[in-house]
Amino acid sequence: MLAAQLGERSRGLRRFFGEIPLRRITSEKIVQYQIERKAVGVSGRTINMEVGLLRRILKKHKQWGRLADDVRNLPEKPKSARVLTPEEKALLLELAASRPDWQVARCAAVWR
Repeated sequence: MLAAQLGERSRGLRRFFGEIPLRRITSEKIVQYQIERKAVGVSGRTINMEVGLLRRILKKHKQWGRLADDVRNLPEKPKSARVLTPEEKALLLELAASRPDWQVARCAAVWR
């Protein structure tokens, strides 16, 4: 699961930054990345997660310190919680029953 998330979060970064060396990434380029992603309709939350991945990579290679003061997260709009309909709950439990790795979640959902 983690590898899939990393692949998904890094896709936009790889397209925008390509193969440029980490030391050539500037705060201006990161801001440009945020602007371009927002312009194509990507949510602030997604962009923040992508920049968070870039931040962790830059930190690992001791490059984040020079950028940290100039890079800000975008505002996020939290989604309001809602209750599943009986049909959605039945579908979710059916799916959970068919997936061995979801056994704990299924047991928690049906336990009373």
